[in-house]
Amino acid sequence: MRITSLATSQIEEDIFYGAIETQLISMKTQFFSLQNKLLSSFWARTRTSCSATMFMYSRVIKIWN
Repeated sequence: MRITSLATSQIEEDIFYGAIETQLISMKTQFFSLQNKLLSSFWARTRTSCSATMFMYSRVIKIWN
């Protein structure tokens, strides 16, 4: 009887820690997904502003020449 209860408590503990591990992996995945979205958004805005700045510089250079 004692062995059965130990085995049962071990299984319950494994299930509990397995659920926590699954949740942590899910949170980690969500974090990296959010990080990628923020980085891609930042780089898209940076490229856009760089393109706009280069376009304005090219217009100014054309006017001067």
